[in-house]
Amino acid sequence: MERAEPTLGQPDLTKDKTKFLAAIRGRIFAFLASWAGGQWEEAVDALDAFARREPEDREGKPWTAERLEESMAQYTVDHHGPMLNPEGRNLRHTYAKPKQGDENILAIQQMLVDEDAANDWVAEFEVDLETSREYSEPIMDMVYLGLFR
Repeated sequence: MERAEPTLGQPDLTKDKTKFLAAIRGRIFAFLASWAGGQWEEAVDALDAFARREPEDREGKPWTAERLEESMAQYTVDHHGPMLNPEGRNLRHTYAKPKQGDENILAIQQMLVDEDAANDWVAEFEVDLETSREYSEPIMDMVYLGLFR
């Protein structure tokens, strides 16, 4: 994937917290739509696009099409798939706060809303604020996908 160059001289998109969170959530739901739709390669491409490098979890394990397919198989043991309708996308299911010990990272938890309202799975992301400012778009990694812990 071709990498874009930093956009110098652009306004700091992180200053408008509402718009910045909306941009982050747009990327999250683009990934979730591919993941829920069984489009494994597209889901990996989405993660790669918003990390600007090969996507990895918190332990450095790569997100691959096979791994995402396995995670969906685990998810669908107890769920029919995440709801991506207005209820599933409701802002109240997204939590954002500075990462403990690193205020340059915004930690995001996106609860995966299911039909039975168990909502026991989460996708967790880390947004690099400094790099996001450089590129004028959210630069983020999905660091976890699984049961809420």
